[in-house]
Parts: sequence; C-alpha cells; structure tokens
Amino acid sequence: MALTLSAHRYGQEAQAALTEAIDRLKTVGGRRDPLAPVTIVVPSSLAGYHIRRSLGRRPGGIVNVQVKPLKALLELIGSTSLTNAGRRPLPEAYRAETIRSVAERGESVFGDVPIEGPVLRHLLQRFSEFDDCDQTQLDAIAAQPGVPAYLVGLYRQYLKETAEF
Repeated sequence: MALTLSAHRYGQEAQAALTEAIDRLKTVGGRRDPLAPVTIVVPSSLAGYHIRRSLGRRPGGIVNVQVKPLKALLELIGSTSLTNAGRRPLPEAYRAETIRSVAERGESVFGDVPIEGPVLRHLLQRFSEFDDCDQTQLDAIAAQPGVPAYLVGLYRQYLKETAEF
C-alpha cells in the first residue's frame, strides 16, 4: 500500500493536484484501472463532502475513491489492535448518548434544561478536554466547587460506563 502525501493551498491548485494524484494512482502498469482503490484523508466531514462533490463532476465520474476524515481513518486503523485487546472503538453517537444518559441521572446543575443541543455540545467539549487530563489534573478540577466538580463527577461516571471501549 503506497502512501502519498502532498499539501496545497486551498483552491484551484489543490483541486488540480488532487485530480492528478487520483489519475496517477488509478493507472497501474501504464493502463488505467478505474477500480484501483484510493483513500483521501480530509480534515473534516465537510471538507470530504466538498471533495466528493467536486470529484463527482469529473467527466466519467470516479469509482472506488474513499474520502475519510482523519479521525475515521485512525479509528479504522486502530480497530484491529483494540479488537486484539478485547476492546472496541467508541462510536461518536454512542459517546454522546452515554454522556447524555450520565448527565440525566441524578441532580443536575443545569436545572430543568434538557441535556441536548447546546448543553450536550458543552458536555462533549468538556469531556474531550478531560480526555487529555491525567488523574492529578482531574482531581484539581474536581476540587473546585460547583460546576467543575459536577462535570468531573459526570466524566468519571462516563469513563466507568465506557470502560470496554
């Protein structure tokens, strides 16, 4: 499996380089192979959407080209090692639903506000930040009164419920 990397300024230059790279990768032994697999790694799903649309406008279309956000590619690559360790990747939808479930149990600092929309996004962001913290840092945050202690408590419950992932 060949890995080809290139960086280009957004716009016509990047589009031309992408088209050339795909044409080169779909040529095997001097003959065009429309079924040759190509994976394009993008920074976000939205970027992938735009790339797929632009590739679809090409004459003759495009076949067997995957456009994946970096996170999805890393999950795909890492899933084998997780499986070998008896674990599995944590899907983003399951992560959000587990966070919602944990937050809806017990007393809430959010009052009667439902755990969805902006509140859920806030919790997802905080939990992502907590993912980068070690236990000492989490303990320091939990020592703060009010919302910080509440959020760390939710995060620790979330970790217990997703330990298999």
